[in-house]
Amino acid sequence: MPSSAAPAAPASIGAEFGRWLEDGTLRHLALQGAQGTAFEPLFGGLDRRPDYLVLLDAVGLLAVEVHDYVQRGPEWKGSTLKIGSTIRLALAFERQVRIPYWYAFLEREDDRVVWHWISAVKAFEVGKVRTTERAGDFLSLQPHHLERIVRHADLARLYAPRLAPAPRRYLVDGELAGRGSARPTAADAAGTTGEAA
Repeated sequence: MPSSAAPAAPASIGAEFGRWLEDGTLRHLALQGAQGTAFEPLFGGLDRRPDYLVLLDAVGLLAVEVHDYVQRGPEWKGSTLKIGSTIRLALAFERQVRIPYWYAFLEREDDRVVWHWISAVKAFEVGKVRTTERAGDFLSLQPHHLERIVRHADLARLYAPRLAPAPRRYLVDGELAGRGSARPTAADAAGTTGEAA
């Protein structure tokens, strides 16, 4: 089965993302519209293909699919992703290729371009499932779920939550316990419960 390029981004949005990457001298490879080209041996058999591969120093390669930012009126604005054709296939791509899959949503604010980023894994975890007759099943993402990227240096924030110090953990009876769990007592270490026999 031939791989399918991500259909969501109009060419103008994909091209704008490419220009933004070039302005920041970020190393990247455009895959949008590359079906049937030299990339086919690389992506043959995959059901999803990102718009770009982006190489970030000290992070590695990211697969990026570009979308337009969805606005639903003054009381709510956010982004949406189709569950079947978008998010599930993106997660399958990440599992098969082991390249993190990200979404970048374009929003224009006056005279500047803002990109809102979210990983496919996080989108799947935090998105609310909604269904409409016209759109079918999709994930609704609130603005606070996405990382707001204005400057190229802001891309460092994509991995900041993952690099935060982890809570201290320790082993209790061979299993991990975290903060809030009672620390093992001497009786626990000896394998006794403290109850009379």
